[in-house]
Amino acid sequence: MENDDLSKQIMIYSVSSKAFNEHLELNRKWLTERNLISVFDSTLTRILKLEANEITRDLIIVKMNNRQMTRQLFTQGFSFQGEKYIYLCSSAGQIKSSKTVFIRQEAFEAHKGEILCGLSWQRINSKGGIIPNKYIAYTALTASATKHWNDFNIDNVKLASLF
Repeated sequence: MENDDLSKQIMIYSVSSKAFNEHLELNRKWLTERNLISVFDSTLTRILKLEANEITRDLIIVKMNNRQMTRQLFTQGFSFQGEKYIYLCSSAGQIKSSKTVFIRQEAFEAHKGEILCGLSWQRINSKGGIIPNKYIAYTALTASATKHWNDFNIDNVKLASLF
């Protein structure tokens, strides 16, 4: 798939945490055209094979309005039409505006190695854990707008010694 610029726009829903009932189920009435936003092509959208100008339900952005609901969504995720969604990441800008990215759990499990670049909870814990904000920043990198390099061979990269 060739992409010469960042014009590929992926359509995803962005809803308020008010859109959930007490069982953490997303109310379908909130998924309207008014709540659609577009995101640029990124490593994450390429991993999930999301198509330009099409609506995806693999990712849903939630604006947190309620501290109690925020805690529940972070720890338990939510469900929509029988699918489970889990917290994925928040960019620096999203954190400032209380927004979070949730991913359909089945999609995350299918692509976990790619999304986390091989990092696993076992590896994190074997090194003594991680600062949560660093983990959030790490996972948010895959959602950054990026250009795909078609003719890049990582095996040809030479690292210079700093010392």
